[in-house]
Amino acid sequence: MSQKIIALIVDDEQDARENLQLMINEYCPSVQVAGMAATTENARQLVDQHDPDMVFLDIMMPGQDGFGFLQSIEDRDFEVVFTTAHDEHALRAIHERAIHYLEKPINIDDLQTAVKRVEELVEKQTESLITEGQVNQILQNIKHGGSSDKAAIPTTDGIKLVPNNEIMYLQASDAYTMVHLTKDRKILTTKNIKAFESRLNENIFFRAHRSYILNVEHHLVEYSRKDGYHAVMSDGTSFAISRRNLADFMHRINGF
Repeated sequence: MSQKIIALIVDDEQDARENLQLMINEYCPSVQVAGMAATTENARQLVDQHDPDMVFLDIMMPGQDGFGFLQSIEDRDFEVVFTTAHDEHALRAIHERAIHYLEKPINIDDLQTAVKRVEELVEKQTESLITEGQVNQILQNIKHGGSSDKAAIPTTDGIKLVPNNEIMYLQASDAYTMVHLTKDRKILTTKNIKAFESRLNENIFFRAHRSYILNVEHHLVEYSRKDGYHAVMSDGTSFAISRRNLADFMHRINGF
């Protein structure tokens, strides 16, 4: 893969975290460990900070366990690889949409198999984006002499071409994305929100949070610092701006 898979390791045992990181660095060159956490509270902070593709997650931890952590993440868009010494949790791990289940001590072959599964998912998503992007570009070249004023939105039935100025914002909905349009219209797409970050015109759209992308060119009407940092859209909906994106957001709307 040309682009690294961003991963987090969540385990309350320091030796377990460090050993897994060493194994990943040695045997899984496509993976970049962006951070490690000993608690689920710290793990949530790392998820917001790094927007990972996958999380290696211990199940049995003091306080909130791995299952509770996943249930606390709204609109989860990362893959999960459970790591645990307790094999009785395997069935529940599957129910939590884990991509794989690794028993401690972790076997190298099993680790590589789990990573391979994530690689395949990411590659399929990238291939799909390239194909749809090509379709969109060809249509725009024909209709608008090279300009790109529409976005290709994949649905269960195919692809919808929607004018950018009709898209107000995109909001994560589990593994899917809800596209909110003008005139109280909506489109439920077959891609998670991360897939749209490279698809949409960056001069028009801005990912203000891991759970939503805003049309700041056509539908941002107000920026408020009351009760935190919020963007107010043309339909009155208010969105919190994540701290890690605040500086880029201010640069984007101020133009400097």
